[in-house]
Amino acid sequence: MPNRILRDWTYSDSVDKISFQAEVLFTRLIMKADDYGSYFAKPKLINGNCFPLKDIRESDISRWLQELVSAGMIVFYTAENKEYLNIIDFNQRLRSMKKRFPQVPDNVIKDHSRAFRQQLDSELTATCPPEVETETEEEEEGEGGKKSPTPDFTIMENLFPEDKKDKASEQVTTGSEKKEKSSAKKEKANPPDLDSFLSVAKEIYQNELKVDFSPYSFAVMAKYNSWIEAGWKDGHKQPIQSWKSKLRNVIPYLKPFNQSSQNGSSQARRR
Repeated sequence: MPNRILRDWTYSDSVDKISFQAEVLFTRLIMKADDYGSYFAKPKLINGNCFPLKDIRESDISRWLQELVSAGMIVFYTAENKEYLNIIDFNQRLRSMKKRFPQVPDNVIKDHSRAFRQQLDSELTATCPPEVETETEEEEEGEGGKKSPTPDFTIMENLFPEDKKDKASEQVTTGSEKKEKSSAKKEKANPPDLDSFLSVAKEIYQNELKVDFSPYSFAVMAKYNSWIEAGWKDGHKQPIQSWKSKLRNVIPYLKPFNQSSQNGSSQARRR
């Protein structure tokens, strides 16, 4: 098996958009791909080669692959009447390059880059709409016919939003918008209670990971308490915005706690 470099992507926006299962699949694709980042695209082959000791449905493999495509991390292509995938920006240069699969055509990478840029532009436009230029009236000065633009004082007002907020006549926020803003602030300021936190964790363990939640409940409570004590911030002192997504990414690293063995060792120490 070839040696691979796993770069630090813990702060990657693309990786943050996918589930932790899709991230595990992406890591194993890096292990299996050739030196140019190409590999089989059929879910059945990926399931058998990337997860030989796991009982995973092919439908799950397909869903995780689509997450990687949507996040701009892989791209599909066809060569020699077979389906393949390519890892974007693979950049592995540890030895002499060897090809095991037909290489991805250049037009596929270009089309992917163009589509991904358009997606980023649309997201940027949705969050930060472009400024609209306002036409200013022009006045003639004297008989010479010279014109000077009338100063647009609305631009100056936009530079000082605090003064603008003080004017009741300019507050046009509707009741629904106020409600959405207050609920958003409340969600960021107030973390969930412990019961809600444990309920979501139990659902992830039982419905997604198919394991018993009981051995992990202590570790989940410890994680909740550590975030609470840190002011609802993670281990990197970053504010936790979407706690359910954060919990889902942290759960694979939590270790089970055996209550019976702990009680036995405590009794032994008393003796």
